[in-house]
Amino acid sequence: LIKDEKITMPLTIDYEIYEGGRLDMSIKENLIDKNDITDICLAFCERVESKGYESMVYGNRNFLTTLQDTDRLENNTNIWMANYTNETNYGGEYSLWQYTAQGLISGIDGNIDRNFWYITDVTFEPLDSTKIDISSCKLRLNDDSFLYLGRIISPEVICLDNGNLLIENRDYYVSYVNNSNSGIAHAIIQGIGDYSGKAILSYKINSLF
Repeated sequence: LIKDEKITMPLTIDYEIYEGGRLDMSIKENLIDKNDITDICLAFCERVESKGYESMVYGNRNFLTTLQDTDRLENNTNIWMANYTNETNYGGEYSLWQYTAQGLISGIDGNIDRNFWYITDVTFEPLDSTKIDISSCKLRLNDDSFLYLGRIISPEVICLDNGNLLIENRDYYVSYVNNSNSGIAHAIIQGIGDYSGKAILSYKINSLF
C-alpha cells in the first residue's frame, strides 16, 4: 500500500493493550508474555526493514518497562517513547519522545501530540550496501542562513554524484526538522532508486528580533 509513497521517517508499530480486551485477558491468564509481545513487534520491524524501510516501536513508559524486552528492542530497532511530563525518568534508549498530548499548533483546531526527535549531525548507515551511499555525494543547501518571517523554511538541497546533478524524488527524498521557528534546523536527505542511506545538513534560522 505504501510502496509508491514518500516515506522519510521510520514505519512504526503502535502495539497497545486495550483493558478488558483479548490481549489484556491473554496476558492476565499467562497465555502471552513480554517476550511474545517483543517477538511480535520485532517481526513487524524485520518485515518492513526487508522492504528497505526503517522501523520503530511506539509505546508509553509503562508498556516499555513492563511489557517489552527493551534490551532486544534497543539492539534491533528504534524506540518512540511516550511519557507526558516535563522531565522523563525513563532509563532506556529512545529516538523519539512524545512529551504531551496537549500541544497547540496554529491552524489546527484542538490539542495535538508533540514530540522531540533526537538526531545527530552524522550520517546514517546505508540500508543497501549494493547501492551508492547518498552521504558519499557532494551535498549542499542553496543557502544555510535565513531570517524567520513566520513561515516554514525549507531550502533546496543540491546533490552531486561525480559532478552529475541528482534529481529530488527520483534519487533522493528530503524532509525537514525544526524548520518552523528560529534556531537550528535540519534537512534530512534519504537516498532512493540507485542510492541508499541518509545524511543531514543543518542550517540556521535567525530570529527577527
